[in-house]
Amino acid sequence: MHKVRKGIQYYRDKKIHASDAIEAFLRDIPILAHLNDDDLHLLMTSLRQRSYKKGQFIIRQNDPGTDFYILSRGSAEIFRSPDYGPDEFIDVLKPGDSFGEIALIENTVRTAHVRAREDSSTLVLSRATFNQLFPLGSIVREHLTRSMRHVKLILESQALSHLSP
Repeated sequence: MHKVRKGIQYYRDKKIHASDAIEAFLRDIPILAHLNDDDLHLLMTSLRQRSYKKGQFIIRQNDPGTDFYILSRGSAEIFRSPDYGPDEFIDVLKPGDSFGEIALIENTVRTAHVRAREDSSTLVLSRATFNQLFPLGSIVREHLTRSMRHVKLILESQALSHLSP
């Protein structure tokens, strides 16, 4: 998860061409900052847009991780459903926030639910393209892995559960 807080509409309101607005939006997302022009073009041509109604799940805890997401409009909540006890609220995602990388990097199931708090849209990237843009063994992948482990530690630690990722 990376906080940017500018939705795609911010860029579209600048009255620039739609593809230029999407490019500007993507360049402002920290996890994508390393991408050169060719990689950014690959990303832009690979993204799919998905829309969600208020209350609809974007991802579900324990489902297989197949995609990486960027929230482009609306807001969403992250929460976990422990084996025992009530759901645990983690964070609120705003436009420009990314999520879903933990399951892709660790090749595991989803560690939390993400649910739309209002009508929302995401840009979705497949695992194959994610791995192409963040190759195993690259410096960027290592940085992403370290950041992800920090988030995962906070999510899994009872002692640190009051901290926001």
